[in-house]
Amino acid sequence: MFQRLGAVRRLRTPRGNVISGAFTHKGTYTIGNHTVEADFAKGPATISIQFLRVGAAWKINGFHINSAVFLPPKA
Repeated sequence: MFQRLGAVRRLRTPRGNVISGAFTHKGTYTIGNHTVEADFAKGPATISIQFLRVGAAWKINGFHINSAVFLPPKA
């Protein structure tokens, strides 16, 4: 499916934030949400990534690419 976008041409500066909190019975959590605007060979897209801190490591918790390139062609 991602072949529809073609090669990455340009990535802009990522933007994001990190939040931390605690649950009464489950302990603490730290989550980072970041987005970056990208230009691909066949059109622009927004890439969203969510990171989850597990112990001392960061793991990818979600990865989404949104682009009009994925929409069906107009009739």
